[in-house]
Amino acid sequence: MNTRTFVKWHDRYGVGNLDLDNDHKAIISIINDLYTAIQMKTDRSEIRRILDRLLEYILSHFEREERLMEEARFPESERHRHLHRCLARKTQELRDRSLQNEEGISQEAMSFLKDWWIDHIIVMDMRYKPYIEGTKVPGRA
Repeated sequence: MNTRTFVKWHDRYGVGNLDLDNDHKAIISIINDLYTAIQMKTDRSEIRRILDRLLEYILSHFEREERLMEEARFPESERHRHLHRCLARKTQELRDRSLQNEEGISQEAMSFLKDWWIDHIIVMDMRYKPYIEGTKVPGRA
């Protein structure tokens, strides 16, 4: 059984803010947990728990990221916020489908999740990098 790392963090994914980079690493780790659970044919209740954790984490991450973008006066904040809502909705749909589908989550759905996240980080999040590099997320010590 292949339980290799599904998504690997690379330094080039860094946005220049330690808090957000750590968030992105945590999200990638949860996606890898989900992948491993699927590969090991883990009970659906455990897969649901991982999906719940993923959804909860991305929502709190989006909140932190959006606060920082606003504080930095990032001009594309509204567009970025819309993309966050789309990803949250897609993740919720993936979770809901996994509960209805006897086989759980397909590899195609996992690939979509991986591709969407990596694309979001290396394309969309890089747009705010010059505005937030080296800053602290408001409300975090």
